[in-house]
Amino acid sequence: MEKVEKVTDIKLQISGLWYKAYVTYENKSTVEEHFQDKWSVFYLKDLCRVAPANVTRQEIEKRNRNSLKLTGLPFSMTAYDLNELLTKVDAKTCFIPRTKNQYGRARYAYVTFKTEETCLKMLNNEIKGCVNDTVLHWVHAEVKTCHKCGSMEHLVIDCQEKKDNDEFKQRRNGYNRVYTRYRVPNYKNMTKPTHNTINKQQEKETNVNVNQKMIEMMQTIQQNIKELNITMSYLNQRITKIEKQVGIKTPIQINVSSNTENSGNKKNQDNTSQQLQMQSTYGRKDNNENTNVWNKPVNIYSKNTNISRPYNQGNNNNNK
Repeated sequence: MEKVEKVTDIKLQISGLWYKAYVTYENKSTVEEHFQDKWSVFYLKDLCRVAPANVTRQEIEKRNRNSLKLTGLPFSMTAYDLNELLTKVDAKTCFIPRTKNQYGRARYAYVTFKTEETCLKMLNNEIKGCVNDTVLHWVHAEVKTCHKCGSMEHLVIDCQEKKDNDEFKQRRNGYNRVYTRYRVPNYKNMTKPTHNTINKQQEKETNVNVNQKMIEMMQTIQQNIKELNITMSYLNQRITKIEKQVGIKTPIQINVSSNTENSGNKKNQDNTSQQLQMQSTYGRKDNNENTNVWNKPVNIYSKNTNISRPYNQGNNNNNK
């Protein structure tokens, strides 16, 4: 920019994957003389688009109206490499997009012309594009092309170049253990996992560990519930046995089913509840007799001893 005239200030601003520069010249006439009809300037190997600071959005859209897509570019092709062809077709700008992942140059370019007649000539192949024995094709800017090779005949999902590249990576990964074992110096970078791969593996391992811990906790809770059910059943049998020995009326058993029990234990619980009901019925029939199905009862209480139970408090009050 300083080759044109003296520059007093340059300010940079990030715009997506690119930088936007605001250049201030010492003389105002410099912009009017050099950048009214000049739409781009070379910086290193890229062709940067330029416009006066007071240009409107409508004027920018009018400039981009006559744009075409140049497809089939060789790998790592730059605007500097296309300079001869751009000069031949009288192009005003040439923009080669960058990939988001690796910031590499795409295999197609957007070329802007000053007039619509020039665009029609390119579409009619009056001026064919050719770089290093590679034939290029002019298509409308809206036409979808392959992101891998830039061809307009297929999309990236059907690209043979992409398939060959994926197969090569798979074959190379198959030899990673051999390269690592013998420490082949030329393949150190290939055997090292990338940062994204490491993060994905760590996230996957973390998720597996969390799921495993949750499963173990659920199994422990289920086992505790089973043990509690067995203990409660055993305590009920002991209490029923003692009540029969003492000669106390057994309260009516109420079966409560828990929603947390699984279907596998339902049959066993039904059998347990049936046994408890049979024991309760037996206790009510032989209430006045000191008999027991297990062994001969030993009554350590005297007849005048009052036994307080929550369900026979009324009888105790009457005795008093």
